[in-house]
Amino acid sequence: MIVIADSGSTKTDWALINAGEISNFSGPGLNPFYQDCAALTSSISTQLATLAVKHITKVYFYGAGCTPGMRSQLMQEAVKGVAVNAEIQVSSDLIGAAHAALGQQSGFIAILGTGMNSGYFDGKTIAVQVPALGYLLGDEGSGAWLGKQVVKDYLRNQLPEPLTKLLLEELHTNQAAEVIALL
Repeated sequence: MIVIADSGSTKTDWALINAGEISNFSGPGLNPFYQDCAALTSSISTQLATLAVKHITKVYFYGAGCTPGMRSQLMQEAVKGVAVNAEIQVSSDLIGAAHAALGQQSGFIAILGTGMNSGYFDGKTIAVQVPALGYLLGDEGSGAWLGKQVVKDYLRNQLPEPLTKLLLEELHTNQAAEVIALL
């Protein structure tokens, strides 16, 4: 039984390959930058609870925060705490995206989700990575960045009237202070 995980801070998509059959499921996000080993292990255990984990032979985990070094080792320990008999490979989500989109060809790769990450894949590794800088300083194009732009434009009265109306209707308010509190 082989398990492949594609994880960000928001959600984890799992694929299980067993006797030629593929099944997919999702769970909460896993990120060793924000969670300690115990929290990661507990979440992985819960997400894989319906599987016969002792029969998992390989785990390929591609995740946000799984950069080479300490964070990747932390995720490796957490996965090993659940899939005790498995061979485990942990890599960054950007490597996973490169493998999925480019195979072994070289090219530029980007992830735009809750966060943002990009770089150049040389066919084997991420040869050049653009620092994402996180949601406070960077992540341009991510959901967090786009949301921040909308709120800033609203508060500066720079949103087009139809978008302002839609935003206020969705948030069920017409007060700027309430908009900030709701977000």
